Amino acid sequence: MGVSKLTRNFQVTVPRDVRDLKRLKEGDQVIFAIDGERVELHKADEDVIAAAAGIWTRTREGGVRYERSSRRKWAIRQKRVR
Repeated sequence: MGVSKLTRNFQVTVPRDVRDLKRLKEGDQVIFAIDGERVELHKADEDVIAAAAGIWTRTREGGVRYERSSRRKWAIRQKRVR
């Protein structure tokens, strides 16, 4: 398990052991999958993208509309915390 510090721009360096495990290299895109309080890091390859595409079949809203709704809800929660 690696540890990394969050910068003022909210960036982190992915520790070497995680990069090796996930076979990440410079320029790769990653996906952050959120499940409650748990966050998973996945390399954005075709398998992950295909699996994520199936998520939208269970929603009433399209992808963009769902994301906007989620962001609005997140912003409201953040205002309550402050």
